[in-house]
Amino acid sequence: MLHLREKRASVGIGLVFIALAVTVVATAATHLVEATKPSEPLMLMGLSLPSVVVFGALGAAKLWLGSAEQLDSPSMRKVHHEFGKYKKDAMHFR
Repeated sequence: MLHLREKRASVGIGLVFIALAVTVVATAATHLVEATKPSEPLMLMGLSLPSVVVFGALGAAKLWLGSAEQLDSPSMRKVHHEFGKYKKDAMHFR
């Protein structure tokens, strides 16, 4: 039951990411065609900084929880495993 729920959640999240990507590309294309410049770039930077902090903390928490065996979540184990693989590959290029 939990496996099916995680599978459905993964598909739903993937669909939301695709919809978001289409929206971002369409908006960016519109701005490029119209040569629209940001009206207040400092405000945009101020809004993006908290996002970087919050999502960075959430990513770190996800990696930490992915290493916890008591969760018994295939998704979290996969995240932890994939991160370890990329980390090992990155160390190999040094």
